[in-house]
Amino acid sequence: MYPRHCTSVSRLLLVPALIWLIPLCSVAAAQSSSVTRITPFPHTGVTQPSPVTTTPYPADTVYVPLLPGVKTFLEGWTEYNPDTCVDISTGMYTATTAPMFGKLSYDVEDFTDGSAPCAGTVLPYEVANYKWTSTTSTAPQDFFSLQWTTPDGAFTEDSDWLAELLPKLEVTAFKGWGKSIGHPTAGEWQQTIQPTTIAYAGVTVQETNPGGGGPDTCWFAGSMYAPVTAITGGTWLVRAGNIWGFDYVGYGSGQVTYYRDKGRAPCGTTVPQQMQIQFATGDMTFYNYAGVNTLGANIGATTVTSIRAGKSETETWP
Repeated sequence: MYPRHCTSVSRLLLVPALIWLIPLCSVAAAQSSSVTRITPFPHTGVTQPSPVTTTPYPADTVYVPLLPGVKTFLEGWTEYNPDTCVDISTGMYTATTAPMFGKLSYDVEDFTDGSAPCAGTVLPYEVANYKWTSTTSTAPQDFFSLQWTTPDGAFTEDSDWLAELLPKLEVTAFKGWGKSIGHPTAGEWQQTIQPTTIAYAGVTVQETNPGGGGPDTCWFAGSMYAPVTAITGGTWLVRAGNIWGFDYVGYGSGQVTYYRDKGRAPCGTTVPQQMQIQFATGDMTFYNYAGVNTLGANIGATTVTSIRAGKSETETWP
């Protein structure tokens, strides 16, 4: 939750996060007094329409994607005199709703104020951090609330947070060829999101193109088919056991026959694939998880090959 008596908003870029500084003026105090907040949230991200219309969390909840065991900076507040640009107090945090699966920590850190009237001034901030520490939780999210107050009682700032545990990786397994759906030259790959101790069933995953695919050595100028240099953009719902798929990887049977007839075989292509996850809580952002996969396909004189994330399968076709 953000105070409603702010007079201006300015931004300061501190690598690696986008920092928001919000100066807030006290309505009444013995001396001129303001507070300013610094945080890497809200962050930018790729968003898509979500079918989720309700959420069990407050509307102002800040979503924090993270990995287990990594201390994540949430925010910092400080009270200062806007006339002299001198710090008054860094205040104090209280966890009004404690996290279930992680630990909060607090410390004082210096940041440069990027807003008027004290732009360029280094001020100390009381900083809140969170680290996911549980090794037994099955839930992928951890809700908690914070309250920051100043000793003079002039300011009280409340905030709600939801830590969202990103998958470390996914394991891919070959399950056959897509004959039943009319794609006999495309491999069927099934993925299991890790760790399996976390129940990701119900979340949505999608593939995105990080760029840099190809070249498609089967393609030639004048080909009736476009070169294959990027993924098609599939979306899947994660099922029980953290399983999603199939991810079909390979040239279509028409392409295989066409390129063989044109004397292009042996030939092939590779395309990169970045997987993203959208948590089923009303958080519409898709977050990258794990690394970039390499997908590929090869056409031989009598065989076809499907490649995904370091694994490959070959069959004789037709």
